[in-house]
Amino acid sequence: MPLAKLVAYLRKHVLLDDYNMDPALMAQDQWISDFLSSGPQWSLDGSVLTLASGDDVIVLRSTTSA
Repeated sequence: MPLAKLVAYLRKHVLLDDYNMDPALMAQDQWISDFLSSGPQWSLDGSVLTLASGDDVIVLRSTTSA
């Protein structure tokens, strides 16, 4: 899946809206939204996707075989 499609999917299906949300969860939601909107650098090494922006790095690893 292209990174742009992943970001669009996360924004639509994973990121929460702020209606009656705990402030700590709202802060987490804002952080991931800002991170993904920053246009992070990405690399894919086998089943490991790494997203990096500044000092922030997210590593996602598939737990199933493709």
